[in-house]
Amino acid sequence: MNPMMQGWTAAAAIVLAGMSMSAPAQAPPSPYQPLAFLVGHCWKGTFPEGKATDEHCFSWIYGGKFVRDEHVVHRGGRPIAAAGSLQARMPTTS
Repeated sequence: MNPMMQGWTAAAAIVLAGMSMSAPAQAPPSPYQPLAFLVGHCWKGTFPEGKATDEHCFSWIYGGKFVRDEHVVHRGGRPIAAAGSLQARMPTTS
């Protein structure tokens, strides 16, 4: 085989090898993706009688492994109740 043909053959082999390589594995989607729009924001709702509000604020904790929901109920401009919850993904079992 002449040198020019050897060069083309080598180039073709490299291109074909690159095409046959699989794409790098992507990280699986976060189980918290449906809640992600809440994180970093606070949401306030008014109770039906219009005299009290309930404000929820969401944040990531423990390196994004949990979503925290902290909320405070206000009546007359003063907090009357507060609580919090953690959203955790439970692994599925088969």
